[in-house]
Amino acid sequence: MSLELHNTENPISNQERNKINENWQRIISGYSYLQQQIKVLAGGAEVDELILRLNEAVDNANIAVQQAIDANNTATQEAIEANNTALQTALNTVSQTLIEVNGAITDANTATTEANIAKQGALDATAQAQAVISTMQSFINNMGHRTAWSETTQYFKNNMVLYNGSSFIALQDNVGKTPPTLPTQSNVNWSLFAEKGAKGDKGDKGERGTDGTGVTIIGSLASEAELPQTGGLGDAYLIDGFLYVWNGAGWENVGKIQGPQGNPGPQGEQGPPGNDADVTELAQTVTTLQQEVTDNKSEVTEHLAENNLKAHDIHNINGLQSELNVKANKRQEDWISLPLINDFENVVGVLSTYKDEFDTTHIYGVIKNPKATGNKIAWSMPVGYRPASNYYNLCIFTNKNQIGTFSIATNGDVTIGDRPSTDTNIVIDISYRLTT
Repeated sequence: MSLELHNTENPISNQERNKINENWQRIISGYSYLQQQIKVLAGGAEVDELILRLNEAVDNANIAVQQAIDANNTATQEAIEANNTALQTALNTVSQTLIEVNGAITDANTATTEANIAKQGALDATAQAQAVISTMQSFINNMGHRTAWSETTQYFKNNMVLYNGSSFIALQDNVGKTPPTLPTQSNVNWSLFAEKGAKGDKGDKGERGTDGTGVTIIGSLASEAELPQTGGLGDAYLIDGFLYVWNGAGWENVGKIQGPQGNPGPQGEQGPPGNDADVTELAQTVTTLQQEVTDNKSEVTEHLAENNLKAHDIHNINGLQSELNVKANKRQEDWISLPLINDFENVVGVLSTYKDEFDTTHIYGVIKNPKATGNKIAWSMPVGYRPASNYYNLCIFTNKNQIGTFSIATNGDVTIGDRPSTDTNIVIDISYRLTT
């Protein structure tokens, strides 16, 4: 702060005295202003030592000024000059004091600015420390293990998981992001934390445990109400398929002994044709029976020879009638289905066969093969329906107006050849004798 004062000149006139009075009022106003600034900077408290010095200087100057003013009113010119000298000294004292006060204010302003800077630095440091604390707290909160990695779990930064036996730490929030597979140790979302160690040595064999209590099924009951009040350890009863075991405190239902019946399995593929049966023993038995029949027939013939002719004729007539009845009651044998193989399929009905009383086998059906052409085995004749030697015939391709080859091997395999395309319908209407 600076004060602008009037210059006084000799001789002291009324005008000069007015200048002195105005200068003094300016000094007093400046002092009051400085005092208010000091109080503001000091937070409203008095700065005792500085105020005391200032008050003393002002009081002394005030006395000197008043004395000078009073003297100027009555004194001679010499006294006025002496008073001017005293007044100038007082003014110099006040000015020096004001300079000190101004310096003190400047120092106070500097201190306040430095304090504000220090305060702001402290606030900034506090904010930075708080940020570090928050970061550390987040790190601590997310550091825990999330057990094994799951594709559907939300993971946050610093979460740790187990993956293929090794521990990985999350580098950022993620879900459905797979950790890397060793030897790759990191990717965008995960980094290796601890690698799976080598398998350790087998531990020592533990001590033998105490013998357990077996289960003894005593019987079956209709309901839980029939269970006895107490039982021995391991005693058990069956109730509606459930097993109730005495555990020392009560009867415990440990579940069904046998699960429910499962659904039937799918039908298996057709097996290959079986080998011809060994009929050696059967043939021997038939031969023996034939011999017995022959012997019995001889005895019957001898016995009938002893009867009269009339009885013999009646017997023949009765025998003829019996044969006629048997002939009248004969019927055609039932057809049996022939399973197709090698992608052949039925077109009309089911390919079937039967064998009549004259040992003639009959086959009828309409089939096709939509997947392949050329010579293919279509089915196999069952045992008892196979020819004694390879049999050859023709078949008709209805929608192509062509003739194809047809053969039956002694092992029963039936081969159809010369098929022009996969959409050819094949009509089978064939009969053959089993013996030649």
